[in-house]
Amino acid sequence: PAVLRDLLPALRGDFRKFGKTKLKNWAEVLGNDLGQAKAIFIGDDGQGDVQAALSMARFGPPFAAAFIHQVAQKVPSNTGHPRVFFFGSYLEASQLALQQRLISLEGSQRVRQAVESCNLVKLCRLHREDPIKYAKYPCRDGRTLYWPDGRVANLELSEDQTVRIRSCGFPTAHPEINRGGRCDTLLAELELQPEVKS
Repeated sequence: PAVLRDLLPALRGDFRKFGKTKLKNWAEVLGNDLGQAKAIFIGDDGQGDVQAALSMARFGPPFAAAFIHQVAQKVPSNTGHPRVFFFGSYLEASQLALQQRLISLEGSQRVRQAVESCNLVKLCRLHREDPIKYAKYPCRDGRTLYWPDGRVANLELSEDQTVRIRSCGFPTAHPEINRGGRCDTLLAELELQPEVKS
């Protein structure tokens, strides 16, 4: 009964109960640890993380900042709280953290290097090179990757989880690489934020 009582509002898009649970779990993990004021909460705008971050900011336990990844875009991106930041990409999050002196320039550069080498950027660069030939993800059959036209995809993809390569043979095996213009946005952001040498 309690599970249903908590899930029914979530089915209607009300994630306040999830937010309370996340707040409770955060408090349990941090407890009375002296390092809690340096802790950083990272979540998304999908299921209660915004509510949890705002509750933590207002009532504790203390934390240095909360970073909310805008994936669902169901909530306004301005909470009015100076320690709750919304971001669209991890490059943007690293820049926000750098501005707040939560990470060093070297830390921000490591984030950039991770983004530069991630699977999504690899696929986006192929898409930019030839938007017709590389419009969709490859699929996986065993250890081999295949493009939608049956060609072997000679790609070295890591296990970074920035893309989900699906099994071949299913109708959803080849999603669009640039869906919603995300490649355009990501590659433009990489070009606008040139690598800074320390």
